[in-house]
Amino acid sequence: MKTEMLTLLLATLGLPAASHGQESKSTESKAPAQQAAPGQAERHRGEEFFILSSELKLLTFRPEHASTKDLLRVIDGLFEDQLTVLEREGGKPRPVRRFQLFGNAILIRDTSAGAKPLLETLEQLDLEARSVPAADESLVTYRPRFKSAQHLFEAVLPLTRQSAENAPIDLTITTGGLLVLRDRKETAGRVLGFLKEIDRPDPQLMLICQLIQGCSAEDSGGGKVAPEIENELKKMLPIPAFSTLATGVIRCSSYSQQPLTLVLCYPGGSCEISMQPEAFDAQTGLLTVGSCKFEVRGLTVPGPQAGVSSQSFNSVFTRLSMTAGRYTVLGAVGADPYFMVVKVSVVE
Repeated sequence: MKTEMLTLLLATLGLPAASHGQESKSTESKAPAQQAAPGQAERHRGEEFFILSSELKLLTFRPEHASTKDLLRVIDGLFEDQLTVLEREGGKPRPVRRFQLFGNAILIRDTSAGAKPLLETLEQLDLEARSVPAADESLVTYRPRFKSAQHLFEAVLPLTRQSAENAPIDLTITTGGLLVLRDRKETAGRVLGFLKEIDRPDPQLMLICQLIQGCSAEDSGGGKVAPEIENELKKMLPIPAFSTLATGVIRCSSYSQQPLTLVLCYPGGSCEISMQPEAFDAQTGLLTVGSCKFEVRGLTVPGPQAGVSSQSFNSVFTRLSMTAGRYTVLGAVGADPYFMVVKVSVVE
């Protein structure tokens, strides 16, 4: 039964099935041994690399669900089971078994790089061997192409919670970054389609940031302000005129794990703006920003002997949305207010 279960899992994962009964070894002629670079990880049947014994690691894998013997038979059909090891440079090579049974565990002897795909495959097979899907269930595995597995997991979770009368969802992420979902065939198919839809390269955006200050008509000696921006600002505060102090541009993707920072300098001070884009809806042109902060530092000189002192104004937003192609006023600070205005443009 366990052998049939592993065969089903391998078919689901698109891997070749392991042979049953007596193990059959490859009869292909092997190429002459060649010296590998340190940490050589790639190995295929018919090829042999020399590895220094000092590079070998001894690792242990203990399955929680699958049979240890079944797992060993499967990986024996997928990976080269023997390494050629040198005790020292120029020494005589000797064969070393790459993996073998040890009680209820599998011992692995390999370099760190070479053992990684082996451990990922073992973990993946063991995780999916918890039980054979029922007749009306399906086991779906998806390897992300552009987005991180965690990002896709968080995006899919609200969708999958709607299935089976809000029953607990069996959705996991393997160490190798594979998403594994077990659910009804209809729901699993819907989730898989959703994953493929959202797992696309992030759209590239251009954020045009302008620091604008309100002033009297006589003092409006700075840069000109676009009429559509000036009209919006006058709706907020009854100020006679406005002047553009500084302009900056940030090119970014629609999702960022870290805040984006831009510093704008102008005569008499500086402004720092920090934003963290979370998502962009290409249909509506709506950009969601998880956090946003801008700080204006103005310099004042009280008198000829007093020197220069710093005066700081802060404005913090926890969350906001901006529409592409329009100017968005993030806020205003100060007695003679400083406005931060941002326009989002999609880079074609």
